[in-house]
Order: sequence, then C-alpha cells, then structure tokens
Amino acid sequence: MHKKSRKTVPVVGTVFLLVTGLAFALLTSRICTLFKSASEPVQDPARYEEVLAEYDGGPKAVAHFPPHIPETAAAVELYYTRRFLQGGSCLRLRYRLPLSELEAVTQQYRSIAQHIENGKPFDIPDDFQVFYLENSESPDWNGYAYGVAVSLERQEVIYWAEDVRT
Repeated sequence: MHKKSRKTVPVVGTVFLLVTGLAFALLTSRICTLFKSASEPVQDPARYEEVLAEYDGGPKAVAHFPPHIPETAAAVELYYTRRFLQGGSCLRLRYRLPLSELEAVTQQYRSIAQHIENGKPFDIPDDFQVFYLENSESPDWNGYAYGVAVSLERQEVIYWAEDVRT
C-alpha cells in the first residue's frame, strides 16, 4: 500500500498543476478580452441606441443627442470610446440631412448654446458652426464638453460629447 501512495502523489500533483495552469490561462484570456473590448471604439451606427444608453459621461451630456438616427439621415458615422483607465469617454454622431431639417437643427441649438464658434473641437473644419451647450475645463485637464456642430455647406450635423479624464 505504501508504494501506491508514492505513485499517486505525482499523478495528483501533475493533474493539479494542469488544472491550475488551464484556469490561469482562461482567466488571463478573459482579462485580455475585456481590456480589448473596453479600449476599442464602437463605430457601427446600428449600435447607436445601445451606445446612447451606455454612455458613461452622464445623461446630461447626451440629452441633446437624438433618441434615434432620423430616417432622412445619410452617410451616418458613429464614434464612441468608453472611459478606460484614466481616459475619458467620447461620443460623436455625424450624418447628412436635407437642408430644411438642418436649418431647424441650427435654429434649435443657436438659441440655447452657451458659446458659438467655427471649427475647433476635434479638428472640425471651419465651415461648421459649433454650438457649445456646455464646456468645462479645469487646470488639471479634467473636464467635459458637449454640443452640436452644423455645416449648411456640407449639409451635415455632428452631435458630440467628450469627457476628458487624466
């Protein structure tokens, strides 16, 4: 009986090491997958409503976004990055609209904007009129900004919200 015990110990030890190694490999793989998904931007416009509900910069920052992409919208682009580690989140929705609808958007946001300028945030071309609905910057680089940019020339609108964290 004593001899069987000695042979059992290496087998049990080997099985334990294999199971532990496999569990560690699976855990490491899962962590890497989570980091990758958290750090990659979402760019599929079909996921817009999901992204809008998930946005982690606060509901106030996305209150000006449309609840869904209008049927009249063309050339739709979506860009969303989640907060990750010390980075902030960013949400942008860009599309073309018929001129009459775009003029209505311009009038709506011109009346409530805190500040209006041409171009500037995230390299928007100068032919866009940018309506800042809120803009908070602090000396330590933490802050947020959100608003709407409209180009009547291009017949485009960009809804944006940025939460900058360091």
